[in-house]
Amino acid sequence: MTAAQPRFKPLQAIEDGWAAFARAPWTFLLFQLLTGGIALLFAQFAVAGGALLAGVGDAPQPPTEWVMLLFGLVGYAITTTWGIVGLVRGAHESLQGNRPAFATFTRFDGAVWALLWRWLVVGLALILIKVVFGVVGFGLYKIDAPLALIPLIIAIVMAVYLLVNQQFFLQITLFEKRNLMETIQRGSSLNDPRWWQMLGFVVTLSMVNLLMGLLLIFTGFIVAIPVMLCISTAAYLQVSDPLS
Repeated sequence: MTAAQPRFKPLQAIEDGWAAFARAPWTFLLFQLLTGGIALLFAQFAVAGGALLAGVGDAPQPPTEWVMLLFGLVGYAITTTWGIVGLVRGAHESLQGNRPAFATFTRFDGAVWALLWRWLVVGLALILIKVVFGVVGFGLYKIDAPLALIPLIIAIVMAVYLLVNQQFFLQITLFEKRNLMETIQRGSSLNDPRWWQMLGFVVTLSMVNLLMGLLLIFTGFIVAIPVMLCISTAAYLQVSDPLS
């Protein structure tokens, strides 16, 4: 017989996630500002390099332009990943009833590289799938224009399914010792049995994120990102089975 799935209570996850953030709000926000500021600096390098490559301003030698662009992109990716890992770790610690120390957030170890590598692999796979759908759609368009909608609709359905299906990709990567394929399978096993309920949860999170952004203009995302990760981690702890 199949083991009973843990019950998922979305409202409880939202309440627990907010309580986790409220347990150490300034620690969450300080780390968010730290990583956001560093990421912004790297983004400026990438933008400047891209602009010079496009011929804007007094362009230096081409190698310098490419170095600026790559340095900015790589630095931005690493800093952003480090920031997300730190926030999820802080959320997990706070959800255990503890007040997370700043060192919990700032720890930089193999988990950052593991998550970055997995995102790269998954991103490349999604790009490849997108190219395949684009080629198929173009071929169908040549036959009959309305037929091009078929791969577009399929792609949208797949994207929504995967968005819900892999809602806990971050948490599984950080807290469970699984390789990439096992991580994806684990996400499916957690979310597929309650897919429609999880879809409602994702939509609710999006609405909360939008509401916070509207109420806290310009600074809303600084608060929204750690709060959303706290809520998502609370939901993961609800549905995960440590014995599986």
